[in-house]
Amino acid sequence: MYTPQVLLDSNAEILKVASGFRPDLIVSASYRKKITASVLNLCPDCVNFHPSLLPKHRGCWSGFWCIFDGDTETGVTCHRMVEDFDAGLILQQERLQVVYKKLLPVTANCARAVFSHYFSSTGLPPGEVQRGESSYHYRKLPFEGLIQPEWSEEQVERFIRAMYFPPFDGAALLVNGRPMPVESLEAYRCLQRSSAASPMVEPHSCAPTQDHSVVLPC
Repeated sequence: MYTPQVLLDSNAEILKVASGFRPDLIVSASYRKKITASVLNLCPDCVNFHPSLLPKHRGCWSGFWCIFDGDTETGVTCHRMVEDFDAGLILQQERLQVVYKKLLPVTANCARAVFSHYFSSTGLPPGEVQRGESSYHYRKLPFEGLIQPEWSEEQVERFIRAMYFPPFDGAALLVNGRPMPVESLEAYRCLQRSSAASPMVEPHSCAPTQDHSVVLPC
């Protein structure tokens, strides 16, 4: 087994190192770069574990989009890697109800099933074509983290939940040109009422406190 001493970022360096140890299997999980065809061509089996039920939510922020789109289930897909992101033949899928923090153990179940095939006498199967509605999401922060004025309260509530990634900033609402954190639908309503009552209201009047409760003077 080859253990690199440093993380490589250059495609040329990755190809040189990978060619040197002649891999039998390439496995990708939570890798943020596109693996080039020259690397994928080094061995017959190249697989990726993606945190959604492909073909839906290809690309980035799959956890956000499954919540924001109101999906009732999500999961993990292991698929053969091709040049297009998350578009290869499916080897294994594991499904669960939408609770994103539970995806890690489901990924482990998916990996066990795939690797049991790989190390068996028959090896990995060819895989199945991805079927159903497809979607792709880029790496940029969805909607720049801001609640959009045309959304219904149902969309706002889903956005608040989907943007919950501690310790990073969550959902926000522009009030008097300033982004104000919104941790609940009630906080959103309060900011809306305050803004409507007085366009120059101080936005901190509905801001969350240190214990994550919300001051509701309106």
